[in-house]
Order: sequence, then C-alpha cells, then structure tokens
Amino acid sequence: MKHIEKHVPMKEKLAWGLGGFSNQIAVNGLNTLFMPIFNMGFGVDSRLLGWAITIPRFFDMISDPVVGNMSDNSRSRYGRRRPFILIGGILMAIIFGLTYMASPHWGQWTLFAYATVSCILFYLAYTAYSVPYTALGLELTDDYDERAHIQKYRCIFNSCAGFCLPWVYKYCLKVGERARGLLEQDHVAWKPETREVFAIECKDLRLARTHNEMAEQLNRFSGQTLENGKKDELLKHLDRCKLLREKYLQLAKTLGLSEEELTVHEVVCFSKPVPMKHVSERFPQALFVTADELQTHVDGLS
Repeated sequence: MKHIEKHVPMKEKLAWGLGGFSNQIAVNGLNTLFMPIFNMGFGVDSRLLGWAITIPRFFDMISDPVVGNMSDNSRSRYGRRRPFILIGGILMAIIFGLTYMASPHWGQWTLFAYATVSCILFYLAYTAYSVPYTALGLELTDDYDERAHIQKYRCIFNSCAGFCLPWVYKYCLKVGERARGLLEQDHVAWKPETREVFAIECKDLRLARTHNEMAEQLNRFSGQTLENGKKDELLKHLDRCKLLREKYLQLAKTLGLSEEELTVHEVVCFSKPVPMKHVSERFPQALFVTADELQTHVDGLS
C-alpha cells in the first residue's frame, strides 16, 4: 500500500483549498444568476425555470456515482483525480458563460429548452470537477486530524466566494447597462423617393416585474419635465424630432436630398412590450412600437 505523509505542505493545502472557491462560485453562481437573468431578463415563466433547474438533478443521480467510479479506477501519470478536475473545470467555465448567451428574441419554450440543456451540461461538468476534487482532499493524508485541518482551507475560500457572489450579479447588471447603451441610440433612416425621414429612438429596457420598477420606468420615459427641471428621455427625443422638422432644409442637405420639404416621422421603438407604450395616447404624432413591429409599421407609414 502506498504510504501517505501525515503532514501536508502548506502550498498543497492552499492549492487544494483554492479549488473550493471555484466550486462555490460555479454552482452557487448559477443558482444566484439563473433565475434573475432568465426570469426578469428574458421573461421566462418561473414555473418553466423551476423545471429547468430540477431536470438536471435527475441526471446527477446517475452521473455522480459513474464519475466517482471512473475516477477511482483511473490511472494516469498525473494521478486519478487531477485529469478529471482539469477537464471538468474548463468545461464548467465554458458552459457557465454559454448558459446566459440565449437570444431575447427566442420564444418561451425555446428559452426553456436552452436553459434546461445548459443546466444539464453544466452540472455534468460540475460533477466531473467536484467529485474527484472532494475525493482528492481526503487522499492528501491518512491522518484524521490533518484531514480536518485541510478542510479548513476549503471553508475559508468558500466563505470568500460567498462574499463575492452578490457582487457578481451587480457586475453583470453593470455590463448589461453598457451593452444596452449600444441599442439605446437615436437613429435616422430615410427614403429618398418619398422624401420621408424616420427619427427612431431605440430603448432596450429590462422587464419590469414590480409596481415600483414600472413606476420608475414610467417616470423616466413618459414625456414630461421632471421635478429637477430636466426633461425625461421621451421628451428629449420628441424635442429632437421637432428640431429636425424645423431644420428640414439643413437636414435635407445633410442627407444629400434636394432642399425641399421633408416628412419627419417620430418613432419610439422598445425591445419588448413595456408600460411606456401606453403613453402613445398622449403623443399621437409619434409611433410607439416594439422591435418586432417596427418593420411592419414603418412600411405602413410610407
């Protein structure tokens, strides 16, 4: 029988304990981000998401003992556990990122299928990583007290990961805000043959789930002057359109059209149906549409 040293060097304890950080970030990171992103971000029914998280657990009943048996009987120059930990860790990181790369334009059932398959693949990769990783910690020494001491390092890194997890969600929101900024732009399109100009304001708003969120969005985009004396985003857009109509000669010159009167259409385009669409009754001169409706309505205007 191979003799295992009673005392484990500090660098090995730290190296193994650090794996607990990845372990914690991976599985609890998925639990922390999955529901907010798919439910509030993509608008998937929470009942479907419940099944998307539950179904992979049935695969775990099979994969956990299978991976454990494969790892126990594996033989390589790097040991029984390390190849599984390396491959499982890499796959887990890749699938974790791909899980949230669904398209917001997909339907409910397509998003549900994507989320379910992603979770199944993620938990399979997690099994390939976590089962050998846990076993490796018990095999570093055959001394009971030293084993307990080694587990302390994993607990420390687990706690560090637990502290970081809430900030991961905050960071995702910040990144999302920057990405949405690419869509929240004023666009100008025109048809030379009909001398029509379309001033389009695009807004990619998060799906409001509570009354407070809806009120906040309505306050920012309802075509009014705020308490601080500044105009909200909708009123700014409508004023820009008014300016385009007043400066139509300069606009025509900029667009390379003859200096004759232009028809300027005010278009406000949302990524998804939101309460702000209902302010259209107050501004009949503007067209309020979703991204899916934009082409149809623009064709109808011309």
